[in-house]
Amino acid sequence: MCHYRSGEPVFIDETSISLKTLPHNDCHTTIRKKHNIGEDDGSPFHSKHTPVEYVPGEGADLRNPGGKGWELIFDDIKPEWWTDAHTKDTIRQFCDVIRGDWNGDKLEYPGSDLDLSSLTTIPAGVTLSAGSNLNLSRLTTIPAGVTLSAGGYLNLFSLTTIPAGVTLSAGSDLILSRLTT
Repeated sequence: MCHYRSGEPVFIDETSISLKTLPHNDCHTTIRKKHNIGEDDGSPFHSKHTPVEYVPGEGADLRNPGGKGWELIFDDIKPEWWTDAHTKDTIRQFCDVIRGDWNGDKLEYPGSDLDLSSLTTIPAGVTLSAGSNLNLSRLTTIPAGVTLSAGGYLNLFSLTTIPAGVTLSAGSDLILSRLTT
């Protein structure tokens, strides 16, 4: 499972990238297939592209992409043709995509996994929903007013307490291994 948010930046020129993503889907194979991007074997017959993820980590505000704690990760090695300008352009495009993912305080991934396993905090009052699995395994605290739902498993492995006013639902396993109160 890829981490939220995945894409396939395609080389345009020395300063520009065209970031290919899919709504509510972070699978690189599916993104490449939908956008007609072949596997890049380094030959001149293939376009220049590389799988990347833009991941909210420790201290990141999930609703504020581009802020503190967000990191661009190459799924493979960073290609030789990649420039600092490509990094800036890719992050800018990811921020636009992520802002578009939100419907007010709701982030919904119907029919898909939502992997936010690198996230350590979430804002109060948000709703996160995955049609399949929802992974928040590093989340240690959760504010009141949060709703988390998953059609498959809901992984809250590191969570130690659940305050009043939090709603949790899972279609299969609800993983609360470290819960003490």
